[in-house]
Amino acid sequence: MSYKGKAAAAALAALTMVYGAYFWGAPGAGAGGMAVLTHMASTVIQLVVLMVVFSIIMAIADKQAIHLADERDALNAARAARNGYYTLLSCIWCAPILVLADASAVVTANLILGWIVLAELVHFGSQVVYDLRGA
Repeated sequence: MSYKGKAAAAALAALTMVYGAYFWGAPGAGAGGMAVLTHMASTVIQLVVLMVVFSIIMAIADKQAIHLADERDALNAARAARNGYYTLLSCIWCAPILVLADASAVVTANLILGWIVLAELVHFGSQVVYDLRGA
């Protein structure tokens, strides 16, 4: 697996761990806006710390793995970004339903965050799959 594939796998694992825990204990619809904002901000900090740790581990584990991206890596990254974009675009089309359903601000914020996380999971997951199959 290339370094970009390993980095995508690390990002996929970090997103799954941090936001899996976030949505498992996400504040309910009755929670105050400040509690939700604090909870969301803490997940961003956790994600950054976890990605730094994963990057350090990858750099120490295989010093020869860091190389310039070739055309295949660039094409895989472009395809994966396209998949993530289409996922996010599909989810955003559900936003008018939230307005019509008169959803609370907390529910709306959590759903939009969930859509963004889902798009990133598709993006990094696609990149890992493309790298593994050598496409």
